[in-house]
Amino acid sequence: MKALAIIDAIELSGPGKGLLQLVESAREHQVEILIANFTYEGRRSLFNEAAAARGIRCVPLHTRARFEMRVLRQLEQLVRDESIDIIQSHSFKPLIYALLLRKRLRMPWLAFAHGWTNETWRVRINNALERRLLRYADHVIVLSEVLEKDLRAHGRRGPLSLVLNAITQLPPAPTAEQRAAARARFGLRAQDWAMACVGRLSHEKAQDVLLEALPELQPRAGTSAVLLLAGDGPYRARFEALVPALAGRVDVRFLGHVSDVSAVYDACDLLVMPSRSEGTPNAILEAMSHGLPIVATRVGSVPIMVEAGRDALLVDAEDRAALTRDLQRLHDDFSAGRELAATLGANARRAVWPRFSAKARAATVVDIYRNLLPASESVCASP
Repeated sequence: MKALAIIDAIELSGPGKGLLQLVESAREHQVEILIANFTYEGRRSLFNEAAAARGIRCVPLHTRARFEMRVLRQLEQLVRDESIDIIQSHSFKPLIYALLLRKRLRMPWLAFAHGWTNETWRVRINNALERRLLRYADHVIVLSEVLEKDLRAHGRRGPLSLVLNAITQLPPAPTAEQRAAARARFGLRAQDWAMACVGRLSHEKAQDVLLEALPELQPRAGTSAVLLLAGDGPYRARFEALVPALAGRVDVRFLGHVSDVSAVYDACDLLVMPSRSEGTPNAILEAMSHGLPIVATRVGSVPIMVEAGRDALLVDAEDRAALTRDLQRLHDDFSAGRELAATLGANARRAVWPRFSAKARAATVVDIYRNLLPASESVCASP
């Protein structure tokens, strides 16, 4: 069986990471996934570089506009030359081409709905169009129950499956030497209580909520608080402007894109994820696998991934007071022997594996592929 996954990925964000992981894991099920990714003149593709580094073939779709007939013909030829069985789409632009390929070649179409951002009017228009186009896919995979309800509310009547993200393997716990090296890499001292916040600097990730909550944090004598923000994005300047209000209470460091994010987890004492919306956040899975205590918001699939109070501390989105309260609990615990942090981290590590293994996720997706194949002669689903 062979699938063609069409994606529009310049950065190596959650959807891209999940697709590369799926390509590797699906091989164990005798399924080959060929990737076609849109590329843009003058723009570096971190996704393509990551695919090449892992030995994954990625066909470039050189484009300048939202839709080009030339690109559609390239995809049609690719389907024929590679004997593709199933079309798979990720995000808005690939949806357009997948829908046309479905109609023209009468092939089954699996669409992934990763969620939506709302930073510009153009993005919001694309979101509305994407919701409408997703009505016509033969099957849609969503990353949270919130997305499932959203699509149903916008007219999706066909099959929907909730398939959460995963990790490839459970990494070994870092040794004292590895942790010391990671902390030295980011200039952390023994008395520094280090928070990691990993993700795109954007409205939905809500790093502004965290930065606005931190002034209420009360550092204990002999300790200092440090926040490492790993990631980049359109809101960086806006978030940097919030730092002076902390008046030196917390040392905030913008790391930009970090290729080896595992070093951030090894260096830090907890992960904080203040998001307004999420699907299945990879940062939560990664922190769980590293045995880090987590403070996160009850958004997307987070309440399914962790049990509040046992595996992580959860607060409502935008609740700055609750966020500060739970961060204070872990900061005080840092000064008092780290018992709470150790318990939360150990429970999270036990909860992540093998429940969230890439092998299990791939098996679920491959089952969907196989169920789609007999439907390849049917017309597109009705809205």
